[in-house]
Parts: sequence; structure tokens; C-alpha cells
Amino acid sequence: MLTVARVLAVVAVVSVVGVSAVALVVRPGDPDRWLVGGESRVRLGSGWELTGPGTVVQYPTRAGTLRVSAPAVYAAGHCRGTGSRAFAGFLPVATGSTHRVARAVAARWARAAAGATGRPGAVTTRALDSGHRADATVRAPAGECPAPRARVSVLALDLPGERVRPLVLVRDLDAPGALGDADAERLLASAESG
Repeated sequence: MLTVARVLAVVAVVSVVGVSAVALVVRPGDPDRWLVGGESRVRLGSGWELTGPGTVVQYPTRAGTLRVSAPAVYAAGHCRGTGSRAFAGFLPVATGSTHRVARAVAARWARAAAGATGRPGAVTTRALDSGHRADATVRAPAGECPAPRARVSVLALDLPGERVRPLVLVRDLDAPGALGDADAERLLASAESG
């Protein structure tokens, strides 16, 4: 099974770049922590950590490399001190319809999370007040710290001027310490864009 831990520890390559447009925001008097990507943000619950500006998680694929800068990670270090059970991060601004962006981004990340021998599931989409959401469940072969499945969720948030800000959440399913469905839904439902 390809777990998020395996993806982060084996398949994903973590590298450092000079500048990141993603940040963690803690406001005085506000008990919540927010992962911010440009004019968009998402509320982080307990168990989440920010990897820090300049950190990039990369998934090498046949079609190129998928990257997310400064993602937040959930249950960091769960597998022999490495990996995580989930990560979330904002991607660069895209153009086009939020439906098209959500579906395309979810399909690419699901294929990457499945790796060479896993199986990405069908992508489902639904409209939101703020844009569109797409989800795909991934089955993959057993890994060092296995989870039977993983889920890729993408929000394509509508921005002014025909622009779209994608947010990707990749998480293990059916594994000890995995991010629960209710917590994942809270994180996704908290997304704001302006």
C-alpha cells in the first residue's frame, strides 16, 4: 500500500527552495492556525504542523513532477520518524473553470499517489459556494508503513479575474493515526478565498 508516509519518505522528494507564497498564520486572540496560500486560507486542526517556508514535497511522475510548497503535515514522523499520515498545501494559481481545475488536479495527484503499481480510483466532483471539489480514493501496494488506501481531495477556489487557487489534501485511510473523515471535512470546509 502506498501510504502518505511512503510517498513522503520514499516516492516524494523534499527539497528546499528560496521563496514560498504559503505561510502559517496565527493571529493574536485567534486560537486557530491558518495555512495561507496567497489570498486563500484553510484552518488547521490539532495534530497539524507546518513544514516551513521553502519546503517542497514533490511527486515524480511520467508526465513531470507535481509539487506543493510549504505544506502542512498531519501526524509527522509516524513511520520510524519520517513521513506523515496526511499533508495539505496550496498550489499555484490556475486559470479556467473551478470544475475543470478541481477534476484535473485531483486526477494528476491520484495517479502520482498511486505510484507505478497502485490504482487511482475515479474522480468525483461537486460544486461548492467557493468553487468545486474533487476527490479520488487510491489503492496501492503494501509499503513500509502501510495504509490500505489513501484519499486525494482538491478544492479549486474561485478568485477574482477568472483565476483559481487549488488546495490539495492527501491522506491515509484505514490506518492507525490517520486523519479522520470528520477532521478532513472540517479542514476542507474551512477554506476561504478572497
